[in-house]
Amino acid sequence: MNLSFIFIGSTHSFLDDFSKQKEIINTINPEFILSEELEDLKLEQVDQFKEIFEKKFISDMTSFNEVEKLIKLCFEKKIKLIGIDFHNFGFDENLQKKIKNQKKLTREEEEKLNDLVEKREKYHLSKILEYKSKTKLPIIIILGC
Repeated sequence: MNLSFIFIGSTHSFLDDFSKQKEIINTINPEFILSEELEDLKLEQVDQFKEIFEKKFISDMTSFNEVEKLIKLCFEKKIKLIGIDFHNFGFDENLQKKIKNQKKLTREEEEKLNDLVEKREKYHLSKILEYKSKTKLPIIIILGC
C-alpha cells in the first residue's frame, strides 16, 4: 500500500471513535498523527507527553477526556501527535459559550463562524502539507465529521 494520507472522521465522542482509530493506527503505524482535536498542541517528545498527562488540560473547547486514549496510544507507540487547528478552534469567548451550550447564533455570528471555518480549513491543509514533507510514511489525519 502506498498511501500518503489516511483521513479518519471524528464524531467528538458521539460514537466510540477511538476503537476504529486504534485499529487504523496499529495497522499503519505512522510517524505522525495530525489531529484537529489537539488544536495547537504538539506532542513529539516524551516530556511533552508527560506534561499533558500531568496537566490533563487541552483547552476550553476540548476536554482531556476526549483525546486521552489517543494521546496514551501515541505515547506508547512513540508516534508524534500534532494538533492542526487554532487554540479553542479560533473561537472567541462568546462563540465558545454559544457553541458549547448549543445556543442559536446571530446572523453576524454565523458569518464570523463561516469565515473562521474557512480559515481553519486552510490552516489544516497547510499543516498537512508541512508534515507530508517530514516523513515517507503515511500520515493519519483525524478531523471532525
